[in-house]
Amino acid sequence: AKRHHDFLAAKEIQNLSVVVMDNRSGELLVMVGSPDFHDEHHDGQVNGATSLRSPGSALKPFAYALGFEDGLIVPPSRVEDIPVNYAGYSPENYDEQYHGLVSVREALINSYNVPAVNVTARLGLRKFYDLLKRGGLSSLDKRYYEYGLPLVLGACEVSLLDLANLYATLSRGGLYRPVSMLTTGGAQPSSRLFSYETCFLTSSIL
Repeated sequence: AKRHHDFLAAKEIQNLSVVVMDNRSGELLVMVGSPDFHDEHHDGQVNGATSLRSPGSALKPFAYALGFEDGLIVPPSRVEDIPVNYAGYSPENYDEQYHGLVSVREALINSYNVPAVNVTARLGLRKFYDLLKRGGLSSLDKRYYEYGLPLVLGACEVSLLDLANLYATLSRGGLYRPVSMLTTGGAQPSSRLFSYETCFLTSSIL
């Protein structure tokens, strides 16, 4: 973390956090809240691994995974990346361009915003929201409609620890387990979010 921080500091990025987990058991192995606890100028005593911040595009894979799970889409499916309006909300891509018909695989690899919003709208925002809650994102403390479709683009706040654990669900073949902060000698109780096949499709794209 210290070596990588030196690299980031050259780009004027002064903080980083690291979470390392055992994917099988959900046991927390390493948590680095900041590169230097004593760096008061850059809030080194703030634990960035448990602090809440926008996840950005990190929630998009779970919208597509839910689409795979429901049989709504598969990786080669064509989705539209064209201007769209949802009751006054018009998502745009980061590159400020539209790319027409693209495959789900292309949309996720390139992190296009518009297809992710369209897929979430087809799934139902409530269903996507409920999935994130069941996946341990307890910081989602508003009603689903208060977030709206921008939720899939990161219009919420989550912790790195919870986000890492949600991704660990893909490595477990779809089983969600709470983070184990202490060594317990065994895996935590689990609940199924996705099928193994859905996890394989999603992970193969990522």
